[in-house]
Amino acid sequence: MQDRPDTDLASVSVSCYGARPLLVWYAIYKDEPRDAHHTEERAPRSSVLKRFDDAATLGMHNGRAVKSMWLIDEAAEQEDVVRLYGRVPAEIRARHKAYLARTTATN
Repeated sequence: MQDRPDTDLASVSVSCYGARPLLVWYAIYKDEPRDAHHTEERAPRSSVLKRFDDAATLGMHNGRAVKSMWLIDEAAEQEDVVRLYGRVPAEIRARHKAYLARTTATN
């Protein structure tokens, strides 16, 4: 994806059935903002969302303090930002706001 920031990030990809990642977890850590750690996990979407929410509550991911985190659903046509925590880039916040508007709109 061309509009992803490429510095100061660590990402955790979550794959489903070995296909293209469904959720990609980005974290900007307080202690090592240039860490580019990347791991893939196979877990149900609900499990990943729960772990993200728990990490956001604690302000910690993998035992490390985070400045910000977000989850991108790459399986969605718009590559939705489905969760965020902390001060994220403006483009990420705008994508999350658009996702919320689309998914919470009542007709």
